[in-house]
Amino acid sequence: MGIRKDVFASKAEKKNYEKLARTWGEHYRIYHNIPFLNIFNLEDLFDYSEWWNPVPIDLTQDEITLLKHATVDYVLCDLQDKPIVCIEFDGLQDGFSVGTDYYPERLPPRLRPWRRNNIELKLKVALGSLFPFFVVGSKQFKDITPHARLTIIDGVIGDVLSTRASGERFSQGFNPEVIGYSREEFDNLPNNAQHNLIQNWVFDVEIQMEFDHNPVSRLRAQEEHRLGVTRFSVHHLQYPTIPPDVDIEERITLFRNVLLFGSRVVIHSDVYGDIEGEAWIPNFSAGSFSPHGLIEDIAGLIALDNLRRKMGRSA
Repeated sequence: MGIRKDVFASKAEKKNYEKLARTWGEHYRIYHNIPFLNIFNLEDLFDYSEWWNPVPIDLTQDEITLLKHATVDYVLCDLQDKPIVCIEFDGLQDGFSVGTDYYPERLPPRLRPWRRNNIELKLKVALGSLFPFFVVGSKQFKDITPHARLTIIDGVIGDVLSTRASGERFSQGFNPEVIGYSREEFDNLPNNAQHNLIQNWVFDVEIQMEFDHNPVSRLRAQEEHRLGVTRFSVHHLQYPTIPPDVDIEERITLFRNVLLFGSRVVIHSDVYGDIEGEAWIPNFSAGSFSPHGLIEDIAGLIALDNLRRKMGRSA
C-alpha cells in the first residue's frame, strides 16, 4: 500500500519533535512540516538590514512559486494556533542561520546551491515580516547536559517568549504602585530618581519574564541555589574574534559580522577550585532575539554540571 510508516523524514527529525514536545507541549502547540504560506502571507515585507531605512521587498514570480511548495519543519503556536516561532532543522548539512544568510557546517560531496537558495528565501520572508525564524543543526537539539534535559533550542524559544511577554507588559505602561509609590509620591520625586526607579522596574520585569518563560535561565538559577554557588566570572567570546584594540566604529562592524557567540563561565569554589563551562551559539540575528544572556546561562549549566561531577567524586 502507498502509506508511509512514519510522517517524519528521519529519526532525528522525530526525536527533535519529541524534545520540543517534552519542554513546550503542555502549554503550546507544536506542528511539524507546516506549509510555509500557512504562516506567512507575503505582504508588507521589508529588508531591515539597515534598520533605520527599511526597504520594501518585491518577490519574483519564481520565488512565490517556490514558497507555495515550501514547508517549515517545526512551528510553535499558542493555544489559538497563532504562530510564535519557526524552526528549520538542517540535518543534512548541520547549518545555521545568521540573519538572512545560511551557513552549512558540513558540506556533502556535491554542494546543493538550490538548498541554500530555498533556506535563504524563507529567511528573507520571515525576517522581512519581523518573525523569529531559526535554522539549526543537530548541535542545537542536543541536551545541554544529561542532568538538564534541555536543549539550546529550548533556550532560544524561551528567549523569544520572554521578550514577547516583556513587550506585552511594557505596553501596559508603568504604574508606580507596583513598586510601592502612589502616583502623587512618584510625581513629586526628582526626575533622576524617577528615571532610576523606572529603569529598575524595566530590569525587574525582564528578569521575571525570563524566569517565567525561559526554562534554561530558570534551571541555572535553581541549580546555583541548590549547589550553593555564590561566586562566578563570565568571559564573553566571539568567532571570528574581535581584537581588543580596534576603535568603536570598527568594533560595531566586526560585532555585526560575528558568526558565533560564546561564553565561558568559571565557578569559583573554595573547596573544588575553579570549575569551567563553555558554550557557543550561532549569531542568529533574528528579530529581537539576543544570544548573550542565553549563552551565559548555557555555559553556566555546563559549569554547574562539572561542579556536580566533582562533588560526586569527592563524596
